Amino acid sequence: MLTKEELLSGYIIDAIGRADDRLGQKVFERSGGRLEQRDDLARIFLFIDNFRSGRRQVRWLVLPGLRGVGKTTMLAQTFDRLKGLGVPVEDMLYLSLDDLQLRLGASLNDALTAYEGIVGTAFESLRKDVYIFIDEAHFDPSWPLAVKSLYDRTENVFVMVTGSSALALSGNADTARRALELNVLPLSYREFLKLEKITDVPRELSHKLGHLLYSSPDYETLKKELTGIEASLSAVEARIKPNSLERYLRNGSLPYVLGIEGEATAMSLISSTVDRVLERDLLAQRQLDRQTLIKASNLLSYLAFGDRLSQQSLSTNLSINRVTLSAILDGLERADVIHRVMPFGPESTRLRRTPLYRFTSPAMRAAVLAQIGRLGRDNADHGLLFEDATVLAMRKAHLDGYIRRFDFDPQASGADFVITRGDGSRVVLEVGFGRKGSKQAVSTMKDVEATYGLSVGKGSLRFNDEERVAMVPREWLLLSC
Repeated sequence: MLTKEELLSGYIIDAIGRADDRLGQKVFERSGGRLEQRDDLARIFLFIDNFRSGRRQVRWLVLPGLRGVGKTTMLAQTFDRLKGLGVPVEDMLYLSLDDLQLRLGASLNDALTAYEGIVGTAFESLRKDVYIFIDEAHFDPSWPLAVKSLYDRTENVFVMVTGSSALALSGNADTARRALELNVLPLSYREFLKLEKITDVPRELSHKLGHLLYSSPDYETLKKELTGIEASLSAVEARIKPNSLERYLRNGSLPYVLGIEGEATAMSLISSTVDRVLERDLLAQRQLDRQTLIKASNLLSYLAFGDRLSQQSLSTNLSINRVTLSAILDGLERADVIHRVMPFGPESTRLRRTPLYRFTSPAMRAAVLAQIGRLGRDNADHGLLFEDATVLAMRKAHLDGYIRRFDFDPQASGADFVITRGDGSRVVLEVGFGRKGSKQAVSTMKDVEATYGLSVGKGSLRFNDEERVAMVPREWLLLSC
C-alpha cells in the first residue's frame, strides 16, 4: 500500500505534467485565439519581469476576489506567458487547494515538501527560479504560514495565491509585510466592452475621466475639462452597440459567462456560482453550518430587492437571531458576494446605523432576482443593478487612489453617496438608470459642504452652474475605471 507521501508525490508529478493542458484551456478562445487580458495582468507581468531581472522586492502576490471574476484565468495567462518566455514547465507548479484537500486531505505545506523532493534540492539551495501558483487557498487555513516559510527560505521562488476575499483577512502581520495584495474585482464596463470586442476604450481616456470626476479641484475645472473630452467620449459611445450597458449590468461583469448564448443560460451559470459560494466558500470559513447556509440564501433574496432593511427586520424576516445574521453577513462579505457601504456621519453615528449592502457584481443580483422571478427590464430593476455597478466603479477608484472612501447618505431626500477625497474634501454622487436632475445632489451638498456634485443618469452632459452640479451620462461613470 502506498504511503501518503508517495501518493502526494505522484499527485504533484501529475499536476506538473497536466498543468499545460489544464491551464491552457483557460488561455484560448474556442476559435483558437488567445483571450483578451484584464488590466490587472499588466501589473502582475511587471512584477514577474522585475523578478526575472533580479529585482525581487515583490515575489509574493495575493489575489483575493469573488468566485468567478477570473482569478484562475489570470494564473493561467501568467503561466502561459512564462512558458512563452522559455521557463520550463517543471519549474512551474499549479495547485488548487480545494482539489488537494478533496483528493488527499493534504495541506499546502505537505504539497510544497513533496515538490521539494521532486525538484531534488531544498528550497534554500535552489539555483534556478521557480514559480508556484496556488489557487483556492482559502480551503487551507494554514496557507499563510506555509508560504511565509517558503518566502523566508529562498529568494528564487515567485508565488501567486488566489482565493476568496477572506484571504485578505486570514493572514497576519508577518504576511502583510511580505505579500502584496491585489484585489481582483468583477469586470468594469470598459473591460467588458474590450473582452466582448465591442470597442477598446483607451486606458488614458478612462484614467483622465476618473481623475476629473473624483479629483477635480473645483467645479469650474470639472466643467471645463469634462467639456474638453466630451467629443472623445462621444466618439467612444458611437462605437458601442445598443443595449450594451443593459447586457453589462445583467451578466457582463463576470468574465466566465461572456460569449454564452442566451441570457437564461448565463443566469443559470451565475446562479450555480452563487450556490457554490454558499456551499463551498462559506462552509470553508468554518463559521456557518448547513442549516445556516439556507438562511444565507434567503438573505440574498431579501438584499436583492435593494431596500435599506434594518438588521432587526432582516432578523425577524429570516427567523434568526442577530448574532447569526451578523455571521452570515460577515461570511458573504468575506466571500465578496456583497460589499458593505457605511452611512456618512460622525464615527459614533456610523456604527449605530445599519450599513447598506450592495452586490459586488451586478450580475449576481440579477441572477438572484431571476431565480425568484423578479428580474424585469424596467428602469427600477436596472437602477438597482446600476447602483451595484456604481459601487464597483468607486471601489476601483479607491484602488486607483482617486478617493479615500465613499459612504451613503442616510437621509432619504439626499444623494446616494458622499465621496471623501485624499485631502478630506467631499464630492456628492447621485445615480440612476433613468434621467436625473440635481435636486438630491444639492440637498446633500449643503449638508456635507461638498466641492461639487455629480448627478449621473440617462442623457447627455449638462451643468447646473448655480448649484455646482455636473449631470453626467451614466455610461461615463462606468467608463472611468
